[in-house]
Amino acid sequence: MAAPSYYYFFIGPAVAAVFMLVLNAFAIVFSSSVKQLVVTVKMKREELERWIPARRYKRKEGKGEEECSVCLSAFLDGQQVRRLLDCNHRFHASCIDRWLMSHASCPICRADVLSSVRAKRGVR
Repeated sequence: MAAPSYYYFFIGPAVAAVFMLVLNAFAIVFSSSVKQLVVTVKMKREELERWIPARRYKRKEGKGEEECSVCLSAFLDGQQVRRLLDCNHRFHASCIDRWLMSHASCPICRADVLSSVRAKRGVR
């Protein structure tokens, strides 16, 4: 005996709903693992100091005035400046520290800052 045609009309959406419930349950259970793979985590102050050290700025003769793209102020001799490793953008240490503790990318070009940190540590 064949099933009536309206039977398949109800079974299809029910199977899809069960599949979505299982998929959501999987996402909830493994969300921390998935988040680590998908979302780049922010940096801690100790990591900043170790992997992206601040240097004292010294203006080079013949070079134009450089400025921090976060606060838009010119660099002055003796100020603490950080240079990001992947993109070579420079910022005042205090400006970029605040940014990197909430983001893991360059504020100008969005390059992943942690990729160079991982490469220095030997972590993939």
